[in-house]
Parts: sequence; C-alpha cells; structure tokens
Amino acid sequence: MLAGGYGGAIVNVGSVNSFLGFPTGSAYVASKHALIGLTTSVSAELAPQGIRVNLVCPGLIDTPMHRRLRGVIGDEIYDQGFLPNVHLRRAGRPEEIARSIAFLCSDEASYITGATLTPDGGHTLTM
Repeated sequence: MLAGGYGGAIVNVGSVNSFLGFPTGSAYVASKHALIGLTTSVSAELAPQGIRVNLVCPGLIDTPMHRRLRGVIGDEIYDQGFLPNVHLRRAGRPEEIARSIAFLCSDEASYITGATLTPDGGHTLTM
C-alpha cells in the first residue's frame, strides 16, 4: 500500500476471545488480545499515509472449527451453555463476517480507524 500510493485499509481478524478468557486458553487468548494493541498502534502509525487499520472480532461462527467444538462438547452443552450467551441464539455465518470486513475496507468506513468491530450476535454483551 505504501509503495502504491496513498490510502488503503487493513483489517485484522481476532475473536471474541480478544476480550474473554477461558480455562486452558491462555496462549490463544493472549494472541487474540495482542491484536487490539497491534491494531491501535499500527492505525496511528499508518494514518498519515491514509491507511486505515481496524480489527474484527467474530463470535461463534459456523465453521469447521466451530463444528468440531460442538462435536466435542455435545449438543446439550452447546445449546444450554453457549447459545444462551448469544443474544441472537445462533452461530453466525462466515459471509456475515466477510461483509463486516468488506465494510471496513470500503469507502463507507472512510472515517473509521483503530476500531474494533465485534460481529458476535451480542455474545460479549452477556459476559
């Protein structure tokens, strides 16, 4: 982007675990939490060149990793332990996260930088 001229957008992808911890997840959570600091610092560094830097932290998203987790813990624990913490009571779809990222890359988000967007169905609001 710097070599090509002025402007652009970078979107880092974290997780709701950028904010929430869980037992045995310290390394994963630390790496996701670090993205918050990285995003805000790089946003400040690149702003003079017109490059915006933001972070997307998805919640439960219906992906192969998510389906493996559900298989390990079982439907009952998933339905009673995880979904009640999501206001919309469902896992998100990958295309919903893709649209969030596309928005942050678009001119519609031209005044957004150093921000964290959390498309998580309201999950982090319950914690």
